[in-house]
Amino acid sequence: MFSKSATELRPKLPALLEDAAMLYLRIGTCRLNNMAPEKWLRYVIEHI
Repeated sequence: MFSKSATELRPKLPALLEDAAMLYLRIGTCRLNNMAPEKWLRYVIEHI
């Protein structure tokens, strides 16, 4: 499934964790504002 080894991914780990944290923050914000995170994410992906 994945072609990269853990050694190759290690230098990219901080950026990957930051991206994951930002997505988690956005989803939490949607929920706090009574928005459906799935609909918001679908909208964002369609408009990239």
